Amino acid sequence: MAKPLKIALVILGLVVTLVVVAAVGLVMTFDPNDYRAEIESIVEEETGRDLAMRGDLELSIFPWLGVETNDVVLGNAEGFGPDPFAEIGYFGVSIRLLPLLDKQIQIGTVRLDGMRLNLARDASGQTNWDDLIAASEAEDTEAEEPPAPSTETGFEITNLAVEAIEIDDAAVTWRDESTGQ
Repeated sequence: MAKPLKIALVILGLVVTLVVVAAVGLVMTFDPNDYRAEIESIVEEETGRDLAMRGDLELSIFPWLGVETNDVVLGNAEGFGPDPFAEIGYFGVSIRLLPLLDKQIQIGTVRLDGMRLNLARDASGQTNWDDLIAASEAEDTEAEEPPAPSTETGFEITNLAVEAIEIDDAAVTWRDESTGQ
């Protein structure tokens, strides 16, 4: 075997070994559960609803970067009773790593298992998801405004794609106080 080819193979082997060691080191030292309170706080700040992730957050690296958890509960809108808006027995999502370098987010399959969704309309005609839509529309309005000049370099997403959403064992409950249904 030619000497340049041997050198190239050794360098390639070292790079692959370094990547594998870094991935294993990340999984061994990074605990996504350290960020549980921060995630729950951000959801409450953005939606005004409580989020409780009761299961452990588990991180996976190969073949995609993913996170999964069990027993997730999203609180209901104010005035719609104590039942949660959504309960999810299992939640899992993963993203491809290489497209992130090109500022693209490519999400694989989003998996929801054991989902219970409680939809409701009160006597005045308001639904328990109106506040979520209003928050989303407010974000869209803010996004349409031209950004202020900045010297910071941020991570601007140029493309977002979701491969699939898989929902197993789901139930939707509808309660309409305006019609009594």
